[in-house]
Amino acid sequence: MKYITKITLTSFLCTLSIISSTNSFSLTNNDFTTYRNDEFKFSFWYPKSWLSVQTTHKQTKIKVVSNSGKGVDDCNVVAVTNDLFRNYPPADYIRDAKKGIPRILRKQYPDIKFIKTGVTSLSNKEAYYSITEATVKSYGISIPTMFLTVVTLDSNKKSGTQYIITCRTEPERFEKMHPIFKLILLGFVIKPSL
Repeated sequence: MKYITKITLTSFLCTLSIISSTNSFSLTNNDFTTYRNDEFKFSFWYPKSWLSVQTTHKQTKIKVVSNSGKGVDDCNVVAVTNDLFRNYPPADYIRDAKKGIPRILRKQYPDIKFIKTGVTSLSNKEAYYSITEATVKSYGISIPTMFLTVVTLDSNKKSGTQYIITCRTEPERFEKMHPIFKLILLGFVIKPSL
């Protein structure tokens, strides 16, 4: 069952000041909402001022948009369970993600530029990330966009689920939004398999 509740962050996040190159602002534990997805065993928190909107793809489990759904910044979570991911060693997954993700993104966005890529962690699991810039085309409009994408895998003997979290905004807003995107990624939690 999916539901949204208020989040109580740990005490060290009670007041978090984030300073970007252009703005200074403060976020508290009262500024976030949590989405939980029991089917895919994850939770995801995001600023209260953002709105969860209807997704257009079956595999997108949640999409949130800034400015009460009217903003130019958004983040989404894609979750895919597949038997091919079962017992997938984390090191092999990261190696394959490093090769596969750029190939997939180049097909979708022919003009994509990879600004930064590397290995990180997400919900205490090894993950691969990329910061990219590309043109999103829709209905005859071309929109320059910067993306922060992080992929990870939760794999065990029974099944494997791949999680892809993507946050995007206009290139001139990326420096301002990057700290918010990092907080949103920090709030992504995969429930342990029992």
